[in-house]
Order: sequence, then structure tokens, then C-alpha cells
Amino acid sequence: MTTKPPLFLRLRRLLAALVLLGLAWVGIIGVIQLGFMLVNILSAHTHPVAQLALAVLDGLGVFWLALMSAACILVGAFALRLGLTRGDW
Repeated sequence: MTTKPPLFLRLRRLLAALVLLGLAWVGIIGVIQLGFMLVNILSAHTHPVAQLALAVLDGLGVFWLALMSAACILVGAFALRLGLTRGDW
């Protein structure tokens, strides 16, 4: 016995995939911007402890954004595959 899939399921999957891939793109741009900011902070002549603390915080931020971007890419690609292929829902 087969059941009827929810209304506009493929379209919703496709839209979710595109949104997630867009978020991943924004995250990658954020990582690039944080990387440039890290370079500027390290080249500034401030107190060494403040430089180190800011560098560590920026590094953690870059790592977090990179991790979230990778997750968005994986989930977005999976949802895009589900949205564009035929098969059971």
C-alpha cells in the first residue's frame, strides 16, 4: 500500500537545498573575511597578550564558520539530490 506524498514535497526539498547552499556560500565568505581580519590583527602593533587572545578568538570563529559551512553544503547537496531525483518520498 502506497501513501500519497505531502503537497509540493519535491519543491520544498529543492528550496531547502538552495537555501542551505546559499547559507554555506555566506559562511565561506565569512571565513574569508575573518581570515583577512586575523591577518590585519596580527600585523597591528598592540599588546602581545591582546594580539594572542584576538587571534585565538578569530581562529575559533573561523573554525566554527567552516564547520557550519561544510554541514550546510552536505545537507544542501543531499536535499538537492532528493529534490531532483525521482523515487519514493
